[in-house]
This record gives sequence, structure tokens and C-alpha cells, in this order.
Amino acid sequence: MIKFRVVQKCNLHSLTGVTSRRTDAKIFAEGLTEEEATYIKDNLIDTGEENVHIEKYEYISPEHRGLGRDPDLH
Repeated sequence: MIKFRVVQKCNLHSLTGVTSRRTDAKIFAEGLTEEEATYIKDNLIDTGEENVHIEKYEYISPEHRGLGRDPDLH
């Protein structure tokens, strides 16, 4: 099932002037529909948040994950 999350990505070294590719993401909400994610993103931008993005991901419920086969053992 496709779900969406609202995240804010920030560069860790932007304040120190050091160039780095490492970024951290602050997750505001996840497990949303596309409409819910868009609504939350728009509200966050209206309140002054920057670098707010919507990410799409494949949600697999805990009941359907199962243990499965470990390819390293076989």
C-alpha cells in the first residue's frame, strides 16, 4: 500500500559553512494519504517552515511482514 510522509530535510553543516552531503530529516507525519500530506505540508509552509517535502513510500503492515527466508542462511 502506498503511503505518504511529510518531512523537513536540513543540511547539518549549513550554519557552520562546511560543505556536506549529509542531511537529517524531521518527520512531521507519516502513514497519510496524498491529500492529507498535501494539507499538512501547506499548513507547515504557511506557518513559516522551510524545506518541507512529501515522500512516497511502500507501507507494509506488521501482519504482512512475516519472518520470511534469510538468504544468508540458505
